Formats: sequence, structure tokens, C-alpha cells
Amino acid sequence: MDEYFSTCNDTFNDSYQPNEWLDFAVNYLCSTGWTEEFKLERLAEYSNKPIEDFYKFYRDFNHLLEDLLRYYHQRHHRYYLEMLQKSEGSVRDKLLLSFTRFINRNDIEFEIAMRNWARAKDDIHLFLKRLDKQKINCLTKVFVQDGFTEEDAESRASLIYWSYIGKLEHIRINTSKEKKMENFLRILDILVRKFDE
Repeated sequence: MDEYFSTCNDTFNDSYQPNEWLDFAVNYLCSTGWTEEFKLERLAEYSNKPIEDFYKFYRDFNHLLEDLLRYYHQRHHRYYLEMLQKSEGSVRDKLLLSFTRFINRNDIEFEIAMRNWARAKDDIHLFLKRLDKQKINCLTKVFVQDGFTEEDAESRASLIYWSYIGKLEHIRINTSKEKKMENFLRILDILVRKFDE
């Protein structure tokens, strides 16, 4: 597994750019949720491109799957961590800035697709599990810097992260952007509050 994901290191590369077939794949998976088997033939049909054109960019279909992991790692995971670490202000400001990016863009659809892929593949599940842990650790540090104890910070970080992940499908289907923000802010305002002993 380490070899398979070796290109997903822990460095954010802001120059990382997807090629057109990776763009097709991301858009296709966002539209289907990865709830059906993902095949090159279906991707070619979706993109209205001949399959021969695919091999100008990738040696085989597994190579594209590896690139999808790189894309997720760079454009979703690492970017999120960088935003969280570089943002300034209160803990509420930092969390709001980081999560707003996902709420206001189509990142929710791709996150859902990746989670559906992970349900079918153990190695992808372990890959996402490792990245989830990194995000929670980063969130924990933000709470600690704001004066929470390590234990309290980790509990709040886990609650806000898994609350967001657990509601992905619901907010994608049933909620406008305004409602998504309202729902997120309600949870956020509870979790950043310091309660009296």
C-alpha cells in the first residue's frame, strides 16, 4: 500500500494541475457518486472522447486511479490543512474559513465519491482513515492554541469533523448553500464555546 500511495506525500504542491482526463474523471465521479462500477469505457462515453486519447495521459486505468488519489490528497486534504494552519483569528474564524471552501464549492460531491470508493476497497479505506486522522490532529491543535485542554480539544475536533462527514449526503441532496452554512455555524458555535467549570 505504501508504494501504491507513495506519490501522496505530506507536502502541498500548489502547482499541481489535473489533465483533461483527470478532470473528466472527477466530474464523472461527482455526478455518479461512485455508486456504480467505474470503467474506462464509461468515462470515455461521458467525456465524448476516444479511448485511444486516454493513453496519451495514462499508461493504464490504475494509473488514473492513482492520479485521483493524488488529486484528492492535493486539492482536498493538503489544501484543507494548509488553510487551517495559515489562517488567522479566533478558532471560530479558522474553522469557518477552512470548512467554507468545501461548503461553497463542489468538494462535497467528490468527498462523497471518495468515501463510496473506500467502502468497496480496503486499501482506499485505510488511506482515507489516515488522512482523516491528520485532519482531526490539525483541528485539535487549533483548539489547543485557543486554550482548550488536549483532551477537550481532541473531543471537539472529532465532533466537528465527523459531524461534517456524517452529514455529507444529506446536505448535498437536501440543503441549499445558505442552509449548509447555517447548519455548520450552529455546530461550530457550540463546539468553540468555553463552558464554565
